[in-house]
Amino acid sequence: MIQQARYENMIASGERQSALGAWDPTLQSWSLSQPLGFYQNYRNGVQLARRTWWGGYLASGYRIGRGEFQPWYKERETNEAGELSLSWVQPLLQGRAIDPQRVALFQADLAVRMAAPIVQAQILEAALDAAKAYWEWVQAGQVAKAQEELLRLADMRVDQVQTLVDEGEEKASAAIFNEQLRAERRLKVLDARRKLQQAAIQLSLFLRDDQGIPIVPADAWLPWAFPAPSALPAEDVMEEVARALTQRPELALLDLQAQEQRLDLQLANNQLLPELDFLVDGSQDMGPAATSSRDKGEFEMEAGVLASVPLPRNKARGKITSTRGKLQQIAIKRQFQMQKIEVELRKARVALELAKQRVDAAIEAFDLAMRYLALEQRSYAEGESNLIDLNILESKAFENRLLLIDALQDWYIALAMLQNAMGIDPLDASMPVTMVTPETPVQQAPPESIDTPPRVNSPANNGPNP
Repeated sequence: MIQQARYENMIASGERQSALGAWDPTLQSWSLSQPLGFYQNYRNGVQLARRTWWGGYLASGYRIGRGEFQPWYKERETNEAGELSLSWVQPLLQGRAIDPQRVALFQADLAVRMAAPIVQAQILEAALDAAKAYWEWVQAGQVAKAQEELLRLADMRVDQVQTLVDEGEEKASAAIFNEQLRAERRLKVLDARRKLQQAAIQLSLFLRDDQGIPIVPADAWLPWAFPAPSALPAEDVMEEVARALTQRPELALLDLQAQEQRLDLQLANNQLLPELDFLVDGSQDMGPAATSSRDKGEFEMEAGVLASVPLPRNKARGKITSTRGKLQQIAIKRQFQMQKIEVELRKARVALELAKQRVDAAIEAFDLAMRYLALEQRSYAEGESNLIDLNILESKAFENRLLLIDALQDWYIALAMLQNAMGIDPLDASMPVTMVTPETPVQQAPPESIDTPPRVNSPANNGPNP
């Protein structure tokens, strides 16, 4: 989508070049013959003409007319060496200050300038979608990791529970309960793996090689834990809003669209004026005289004015009305966009602050759940608890772990939304993956604290409790 948006500049540049074609010099030529009839003659000519910047028209040419001409077409006749001519037409009212050709060029220039905010808006949108896809992938990886650890606990207890049943320390249903637990956790592992694969495939839209081919990230690329979020420094909301208004591309785009409409309005106001054109035309025949009257040898010049005005001027008045309406629409849209940016910024800031509080609360809850689970594991190892109670506490600790994972995902997505609302270029707000270190991750599941030691009175463990 970003590559597609980048072609806006090529399209706009082509339109600008096309608009410049209104001032291209035009080479015209003709060759006309009248070989039959009482008057037999031929006429040939060539002319170079072009539009002037101030709405005028300038042409210079050469023509030659030989033979017998009708008396009413004597202007077609030239001396034997032909005739040189120069013509100039200049608007004095309508079309002098502005004309459709200049408006088309100016609007094409604005379209070229619009390409940058269009691309930037697409970059911001794609960066936000990519951030969401990335953190959803990380979240899915952490959930899959947690589910696999729960299944590993149930797998580790198979022999231990069976031994306790054989020794009469546990009921026979304990082994069945553990097998049921394994089956349920295996299903959850499969579901977590499915979600992880789906998240990886979704992330491949934003992860590509040098040829632009999507890459499905490998599980080995997953970070082993969420980096610890840091509290953002408090800032004045109005200062943030003011900075966002200067950085968001939507407002720049609307300003350029308003300039487009003001050009149309300027043209429509100019078209209310009468058409009043000054023209001058000079010509000089060369060579021997074509007729005995020798009336073609003097330099000839014709000058004058042409005037025209549509009395109701409905076209110009209607254009003025519609253009003013469009300008009002853009002004209202711009005002609403400013309010929308402020709302998005405030929402993102609040979401980030609340997400940080959720992370802190989730860390505390998870830490307490793990401590409680460790005590229950000790009690189970000493024969003072049962497998059902232990499983309930494991499930509770797992639920708290999922809450922490979700809270961390929400924090990072809220951070991406805040950067998007501020209009911060993602390249300015990002860091290479190689710079991310696991020095300050959020500890989610210390492996040494979730393994349940065997019971002290188990025949498989005659030594000290580990």
